[in-house]
Amino acid sequence: EDVQKIERKPLPIIDFKTEFLNILHEPAETYGVDNEALKKEAELLTRRLAEFDVQGKIVGVQSGPVISRFEFEPAPGIKVNRIANLDNDLALALKATRIRILAPIPGKSAVGIEVPNRERGLVYLKSNILDSNFENNASPLAIVLGEDTSGKPVVDDISTMPHMLIAGTTGSGKSVFINTIMLSLLYHSAYKHVRFLTIDPKRLELPMYNPIPHLLRRAITEPKAAVGELEKVVKIMDMRYRDFAREGVRDIDGYNEKMRKKNGEIKPYILIIVDELADLMLTAPSEIEENITRLAQMSRAVGIHLILATQRPSVDVITGLIKANFPCRIAFQVASKTDSRTILDMNGAESLLGRGDMLFLPPGKGSPIRLHGPYVSTDEVCDISKLIARLYLYDLLKDTDADLEEIVDAIIDEELWTVFIDTKDPGFDEKRRALSNIIPIEKIDDIIDSGYYPQLDEVVTKEMPIAKEQVKEVDELFHEAAQLVFRHQVASVSLLQRRLNLGYARAGRIVDQLEAAGIVEPFQGSKSRKVLVERKEELEKILGEYR
Repeated sequence: EDVQKIERKPLPIIDFKTEFLNILHEPAETYGVDNEALKKEAELLTRRLAEFDVQGKIVGVQSGPVISRFEFEPAPGIKVNRIANLDNDLALALKATRIRILAPIPGKSAVGIEVPNRERGLVYLKSNILDSNFENNASPLAIVLGEDTSGKPVVDDISTMPHMLIAGTTGSGKSVFINTIMLSLLYHSAYKHVRFLTIDPKRLELPMYNPIPHLLRRAITEPKAAVGELEKVVKIMDMRYRDFAREGVRDIDGYNEKMRKKNGEIKPYILIIVDELADLMLTAPSEIEENITRLAQMSRAVGIHLILATQRPSVDVITGLIKANFPCRIAFQVASKTDSRTILDMNGAESLLGRGDMLFLPPGKGSPIRLHGPYVSTDEVCDISKLIARLYLYDLLKDTDADLEEIVDAIIDEELWTVFIDTKDPGFDEKRRALSNIIPIEKIDDIIDSGYYPQLDEVVTKEMPIAKEQVKEVDELFHEAAQLVFRHQVASVSLLQRRLNLGYARAGRIVDQLEAAGIVEPFQGSKSRKVLVERKEELEKILGEYR
């Protein structure tokens, strides 16, 4: 009887950037500028100002997707403060929802009167990403911010910010803006260059990115867990400073340049993104403030950056200490002038229009820039997460003797990738069984053991074993497991599962206990651990301590 060999198909060829752009919505027809309508509005504005004894003339108009800015040059002797207080009167006269007045426009001898367009245009991420200022930007931390009042895309670099504070009410576009930042970075940078720690107590936006390998771990949704994760990043920061000192470099760019010359491992940038700071500050205000402040003060040189967002920009959330260390601020529409002053140190954000309308205050600048953020849908985010996960799984499962494309499609479509990242999920066992019908159970457990998300060099090399004193009780199968790994001289969760008929979580706990006892080596990111005990007498002596 002939045995048919399974031919391993070549890996699918995917042009990542092309596929990425294909997922993003095509820009609709660009908003047109109706010069005649603008001329009439300028004349109406001049007449209305004259009714309030403010003489002058319109000397220029800038029209963008959301607002038009009229540049009004007041007659000699007219105080700009008189114009600044007329926002509500002018809004009533022009039948506009809100009007924002810049008195004066920075660098000009004119007052800016920003009036909402009758028909609001939509800003698309795709057209912003394709802009040459972003497309040709070599920085791995380049991001799209949106379009300015003239419709020109604005691009910036997180490494120069170096941390960002975002505030805005519900529906103002705050979370969509975080998606814009994430997608900008994912378009430019692989997980070897940029990693994320995502914290989202609302559980709405950031868990959508769980399938991508850029994360340090799946999105943190419990405020209490966030404290421990921030403390880990502080330790990573300290480790990086020691590594940099050893190599004689000052910052991450210098270190990575040196590593490339030596063919060593580069260190990725780490972005900590928090979508609702208020929830964290309610849970553990002092610990959160301490860790955030320490990171904000020291982490820039080692490539760690923070982006904090809140819908409650009150002084108990954005404390003086936090605010002082976040020079880059972005305000979406807020509820009051007090909230605007808390985030920007000035009024203005209360007059914004919502849905992506923002004031961007770059570090070191006294006046904010008005921008309109791109719209990004939930479907776009999910589809891009799946695209990146698909490419990662192709690499992770490349040794599988089957149709890899078909396997990965099934894992993505049925969301079986969750098996790799959450062993405590109530449906874990059922999903693991379903996944074992697609790929071998040993491969599944190897990925779980090694970790779905690639480990940082600092974690792999510096993670310390659990102290014996911390292990008060051991599993009833601990001794049997110790004898088993001693015989095989290798230890893994999957070995204990197969030979002792255990569930994954219990087998994992026993391996941790074996590590604490000094029987197996600490986790090193490989498929299995070496057994440190070579003689039977030595093993019996250790086991005697746990009887």
